[in-house]
Amino acid sequence: MSPVKFEQSNCEFGPPSDLHESQCMRIPGFKGQVNNGKSVDGAPLVVVAWKPSEEELIRLKEGHPIYLSVIGGLFPHFLTTDFKEAINPA
Repeated sequence: MSPVKFEQSNCEFGPPSDLHESQCMRIPGFKGQVNNGKSVDGAPLVVVAWKPSEEELIRLKEGHPIYLSVIGGLFPHFLTTDFKEAINPA
């Protein structure tokens, strides 16, 4: 999968301070706060978008899972294909 810029992108994430840009690509994203009146209201929120390759789409259609790997930080709350859902976690 490759990171993609999306309409609501308002920032770009670079590599951590201990990695060079040749080791970690820059990723467009959205930084904001949860604003849905629920228990996590006001919490920091980050959204990034990834587009699967043709080969990955074939594997997904065959029922293969999506694996998520995070280096440091908080794991994403959930995965979705809709930005409005991405900014409104439960």
